[in-house]
Amino acid sequence: MPPPKPRGARKLPPKPKQLVLEEDEWAEQLEAIIERDFFPDVPKLQSKLEWLQVRAPLKRLLVASDTCNPVDRLPPRRSLPDMHATGSSCCNPANR
Repeated sequence: MPPPKPRGARKLPPKPKQLVLEEDEWAEQLEAIIERDFFPDVPKLQSKLEWLQVRAPLKRLLVASDTCNPVDRLPPRRSLPDMHATGSSCCNPANR
């Protein structure tokens, strides 16, 4: 037989009803908590990876089109002044 309750004792509030999760739901929520607390950069890195994956095919297309004719990618040739016709020389001490 349980002992009688002491007089003037406070009554404890009722415990809130606990929600029991299925194993999959529990694992997903636990994973979200661990990611949030220990790996806060993961969402940013995932979005960067998605951006790079979208950009990669475009980059491959540009590289493929550039390698078709490598001469088209060269800058135009500039003509150098004829040093011998003007009488000046880079080795002439008078022009230094």
